[in-house]
Amino acid sequence: MALYSFSPRLRFTPPAGAPVVVDLTTLDRLVRAEVLWEPLIDEIEMVDRSIQTERYGWRLGVLLEVFCTPGSVTDLALEGQVNHWLNRSDTTTEVSMDGGGVYRIAHLTRWTRTKPKPANVGVVYSIRLTCEYPISEDALPPEGRTAPATMEGWA
Repeated sequence: MALYSFSPRLRFTPPAGAPVVVDLTTLDRLVRAEVLWEPLIDEIEMVDRSIQTERYGWRLGVLLEVFCTPGSVTDLALEGQVNHWLNRSDTTTEVSMDGGGVYRIAHLTRWTRTKPKPANVGVVYSIRLTCEYPISEDALPPEGRTAPATMEGWA
């Protein structure tokens, strides 16, 4: 299994304004950038009590974790700029894992700010985004490919 380096970016588009792009690779301690693949499957119980499954493809998720010291430039960027835009319901949020090549509409599903223990030396931001539109079954599975789907238009 090969390791890949992602270049995550967030693009926020307000209703009547220019897009704001935040390059997360400029943050000094981006410790985790991961693409998550979740299957979309419905199980239907038939009249004879057998189970039939409907497969609709895959939903992409993105997990980002950043370690920083309180009051640092990274902390201020995450709390001031990223958190501000992610919490606006009128703004379209898009995520790219290939340096801005392909953006996908995403929704914030988790935002946590925790202090690691036992030492109180910094904070860890954990940001989970879920892409709005599923990926077709033909585009996967990601295993067995020479490059992950994220590097080929990350779809």
